[in-house]
Amino acid sequence: MEPDGEIAQLREQLAVEQQRTERLEHRVAELIHERSQLYNELHVHWARQKASDLTDELLRFGIDIDSEDDGGSPDRV
Repeated sequence: MEPDGEIAQLREQLAVEQQRTERLEHRVAELIHERSQLYNELHVHWARQKASDLTDELLRFGIDIDSEDDGGSPDRV
């Protein structure tokens, strides 16, 4: 192969690899964003579950923190 032809072929291969790299970088960014969203959803779910568990435990002791008749302060049940 002539040097000019070889250089042209290498440039073409480089362009293809650069496009592939850009697509992969974009996909990685998408996956990182998706992971972050899932982590946030999991954290919210965990926090809600923990709050529910603590509320149930307080109710076992006769304390109702969900009462809103006086601004939401705890009431004895």
